[in-house]
Amino acid sequence: MKLVRLYTNEKEIFPEIAFAPGLNVILAEVRVPEDGTKSDHNLGKTLLTRLLDFMLLKEVDAEFFTRKHPTRFERFVFFLEILLPDGKTHATIRRAAHADTKIALKLHERLQGDCPLLAVTEEFWDHWNIPIGKAKDVLDGWLAFNAFSGWDYRKGLSYLLRTQNDYRDVFRVEKFQRSADMHWKPYMADLLGLPGDMIRAKYDSDRLAEGSKEAAKVLQGSSGYTDSDGDRLSAEISLAESAIQKKAAQLQEFAFHDMEMEVSDDLVKKVDVGLSQSEQKIYYTKRDLEAAKDGLASPLEFNLIEIKSMYDECALLLPELLVKSYEDLVEFNRKLASERNKYLKQRIKSLEIALAKESENHKALSNQRQRFLEVFKNQESLQRFKILQMELVRSEQSLGQLCQHLARVEEMAQLHEKAQTAQQESERLSSEIKKRIHPPSARYRSIRERFQKIADEFLHVPAVLFVKQNDHGNVDFHVEVKQTTGTGQFSSEADGTTFKKLLCMAFDLAILSEYAGTRFYHFTYHDGALEGEDDRKKIALLKLVQRLCAEFNIQYILSAIQHELPRDADDTVHEFRPGEIVRKLHDDGDQGRLFRMPIF
Repeated sequence: MKLVRLYTNEKEIFPEIAFAPGLNVILAEVRVPEDGTKSDHNLGKTLLTRLLDFMLLKEVDAEFFTRKHPTRFERFVFFLEILLPDGKTHATIRRAAHADTKIALKLHERLQGDCPLLAVTEEFWDHWNIPIGKAKDVLDGWLAFNAFSGWDYRKGLSYLLRTQNDYRDVFRVEKFQRSADMHWKPYMADLLGLPGDMIRAKYDSDRLAEGSKEAAKVLQGSSGYTDSDGDRLSAEISLAESAIQKKAAQLQEFAFHDMEMEVSDDLVKKVDVGLSQSEQKIYYTKRDLEAAKDGLASPLEFNLIEIKSMYDECALLLPELLVKSYEDLVEFNRKLASERNKYLKQRIKSLEIALAKESENHKALSNQRQRFLEVFKNQESLQRFKILQMELVRSEQSLGQLCQHLARVEEMAQLHEKAQTAQQESERLSSEIKKRIHPPSARYRSIRERFQKIADEFLHVPAVLFVKQNDHGNVDFHVEVKQTTGTGQFSSEADGTTFKKLLCMAFDLAILSEYAGTRFYHFTYHDGALEGEDDRKKIALLKLVQRLCAEFNIQYILSAIQHELPRDADDTVHEFRPGEIVRKLHDDGDQGRLFRMPIF
């Protein structure tokens, strides 16, 4: 894949950049050196790398320059034409600044003229305003990289669009500085011809083991148990279940009758008063009945002779008239006794009826009182029932908690087992990775040799690229420079910022040379490639780049400042070939910037 051209609908502000197939230079010139307020920085050299990344469908945030300055760029529509890895088919990516998540894509042959797709209609495009995620999938399918599998085309793009911040580490560009190793080391391993799938699987195993251990630790902290407490909890659960069964059986023995009745002490007292009054009525009725019966059984009789004799003894003379009146009285009393007996019979009958009725009432009150007392007895049982029921609920709750603890303990045991299995798999993979590193694969050996030759050709140092497993069994990537004294010791030269940048360039060129015959990236952009270097190394680098571009069909893009261009032994500034400078920037006003507008 190579870059062909970059243009916009605002041609006056952003003229088209047509990239050459080999060396390309973005040159910043100093035109007003006497003006101390001017600078050859902030002209857009680095901004171009960001724009190219944007056009290769990077998803951007609010800090990206088109979003950060919407009034400046809301009218801009960008177009990037690329050459697909087959070397014949071209594709154009259209992306507007104001709706940058909607993408248009078109496959086509090489197009003639400047800004060829500015005026085409929607129907011309193979895909129009599709979501950026889908657009990346389409472009990934068109590119069809086959150097190694498992990654989309954007994964390694940051290595080929290096800015100043990407030279800090040969293998870890700025994009991955804050990322975990598992997000970039497997890709780098695949890039070098190492078993990236195994390295990725080992990171997955490590993460699974660590995650399982942490999850088990959280469960242990929240429950207060360890995975060794499972049998103890099982025993406690068995004991709790037995206690619950016993309490449930006791509850089944309870029987309640008439519990729907509302019985109070006052109601019972009223019944007791009724019983007392009924008993009194029965007592008095029985007494009256007995008196009536006695009166009926004792008739009233008068003996006149005995009365007359008594009178004679008292020397009293009972006149005949009195005797006659007395006999009348006796007769009257006999008649009166007859009437009384008749009345007593009626009285007895009435009392017997009243007694029978009151006896029935008394019996009813007694039965009612008995039932009320039974209810009170059942209410006491109800209290015992409720207490037992509450104990049963508490026991069931305790059983539930024990079961939850056991479930957590079992989960802890499963997590520890999962962690152990993952750890064993990690150790197995570590051993397999070691076997795949030593001896090295053909691809890895070839890349190392290319890197060493390139470093020697323009750095003139014996640099080595190697991989080493760390204490965790994961791979670390290293570049070291041997001392030229012949001691075989490593030099600290590779730790310097400038030298590290040169090593990054050597690495990128070695990768592009290695994959020149595959469907892969065939370009790279090195921002500020010549800044801060020794002129001899700059010249050596430029010669190397021109040779590799011709030999391996590499497209090499660099940005440089005019005063950083190397000078030869005659103090002559290096001159680029015609067509190699694809864009000139300068410090003399807005027209010298990448976007010909005031600085933003």
